[in-house]
Amino acid sequence: MLGLDILSATLIKRKVKQNVKKLISGFLCSQAIRDIGKDKLPAGAKRALIIYNILAIPYFLSGKLEKFSAISSHSMYWETAEMVRLLNDFGFIVDFYDLKNPPPIDWQKYDLVIDERDNLKKAPPIPGQRRIFYSTGFHWLRHNLAELERIKWFYERQGIYVAPQRQINANFSDEHAEAMTFFGNEPQLIGYNQSVKKVPLNISAVGAPNDFSKNIGKSKNNFLWMGGGGAVHKGLDLTVEAFCRLPQANLYIAGDAADEPIFGEWLRKMIDKNPNIKYLGWLEVGTPRFEEIAGNCIASIYPSAAEGGPGSIAQLLHYGLIPIVTKTANVRAEHLGYIVSGTTSNEMIDAIVKNVETVLSLSEKELLDKSTAIIDFAKKYHTREAYSKSFVALLREVYK
Repeated sequence: MLGLDILSATLIKRKVKQNVKKLISGFLCSQAIRDIGKDKLPAGAKRALIIYNILAIPYFLSGKLEKFSAISSHSMYWETAEMVRLLNDFGFIVDFYDLKNPPPIDWQKYDLVIDERDNLKKAPPIPGQRRIFYSTGFHWLRHNLAELERIKWFYERQGIYVAPQRQINANFSDEHAEAMTFFGNEPQLIGYNQSVKKVPLNISAVGAPNDFSKNIGKSKNNFLWMGGGGAVHKGLDLTVEAFCRLPQANLYIAGDAADEPIFGEWLRKMIDKNPNIKYLGWLEVGTPRFEEIAGNCIASIYPSAAEGGPGSIAQLLHYGLIPIVTKTANVRAEHLGYIVSGTTSNEMIDAIVKNVETVLSLSEKELLDKSTAIIDFAKKYHTREAYSKSFVALLREVYK
């Protein structure tokens, strides 16, 4: 049951974290961190500017990156530090500006600019300067329309309006860069400037268990939805409605429903009526509780409207969870699982039901074979080493 105590405790815990993050952000985002690596590189070394999330960088520079409180909540925190390290290795002195409040930019200083936001359109032409749009998701217009459509669908089915949670600002950096990145699959790139060079990056995972092997007997009837804010955008409503028709299977929900009170109240009622649906609240990756849940589920459900290759699914692949996902989630390992297809919400709910029933029908050997192949895929494409190699390939592609 999704009781008031669970919702309240989860809400309080998450709000405390958010307030701490806001305090840190308010302190750090008012300033840039400049000249990273200057003491180790020769005078006249090349210079690079990164405009991205700055929160983890002070911890990296002090040698305490793994002590950063949010290091396991999103892969970008480790990845931002690794970008700095690799650029230093490539001979660049690095300035790092926060994406939310970058100071005025002296564009002439830099040989390389990596921007996650919409700053490149302001840059004057500078001979020899390379510019990378560090894209992590859908084109902004497709992304925003996709969420709004999901909200409309939810209202049409349930008679409830929820507020958008995942809307993003317009971003035109793809029109002013030599190259842009992407974490998912090529369909994610629809809508972007056709002439810009597209270079894939591998999402890192916080950690991978050693010598993990799936216990099929314990996990074969258990399924997991795991995601951050924007439950309707990420298809939690579709997933819950599907499992209302699947009493023979258990759905575990790991996420932030308590932060979305209108949706959370709807979810509470659905769970009260369906004992096979269980709300866990936020799961911290790498904790014993996370490993217990991930280890004892057979598949992850993620029918998202728009993702650039979700980090939550990349993490769960290390535990052999079969992905049951939409094409618009852009999960690299989708070919090892099942696609939630459909052009209407009811078609997608039907597809989730069908895919879950397919998984339930598989023998333990078939499930183990699938799980093993998924773990092997994760070890190849979703590790910190894999991210590092792909970022090096990006630099070489831009400078070849």
